[in-house]
Amino acid sequence: MYKNQSKLVATILIWSAIAVPAFCIGIVLLGVLGSRPKVEDPVSVYALYIIMLIPCAFLVYMYFRRFGNVGFAQRVSNYFEKDSDGLVPVNEFATAMGMTQEQVVKKTNYLIRKGYLVNTNYDNAHRVFLLSDKYRPQSEFAVSRGLPEDKPFQGVTCPGCAAALKIRAETRGVCPYCGREIIGPSFKG
Repeated sequence: MYKNQSKLVATILIWSAIAVPAFCIGIVLLGVLGSRPKVEDPVSVYALYIIMLIPCAFLVYMYFRRFGNVGFAQRVSNYFEKDSDGLVPVNEFATAMGMTQEQVVKKTNYLIRKGYLVNTNYDNAHRVFLLSDKYRPQSEFAVSRGLPEDKPFQGVTCPGCAAALKIRAETRGVCPYCGREIIGPSFKG
């Protein structure tokens, strides 16, 4: 499983708790605007209601945007689970998702960085997503592409946010919590 189910559920619950009241307040404001309140200075009243409506609309927009990220994370996870060798070339992945290669790389890297996807890394040099639980360097694709040899995972602490992480020895990665670059220590085995 490549989706971080608990983070996805928490995201939907938190944004639902924020967006549902904002949506209700927005409906009330629209109703008041539609009833044409009888006041001496209607322009200032309309301006006030519109100013109050803008944050409500923004919160509802952000909710649907987050909801779209959750749906995309589900689609990506389902696609990655079907992979057998742990290497997902960007061109095949983009075709399956119905997006351009740049779009799929940008969206998937965003999901990895925000922690919605786990056990997944992107290798820009070879334009391939590496699935750490399935990747075996002895595979024909890995050998033909010259990908790095299999290195054991090392426990590290992020220097930016002190999160406990695992990273392959002598590789570079990005902390999914704060976005800081991490370099895996050498393996002394």
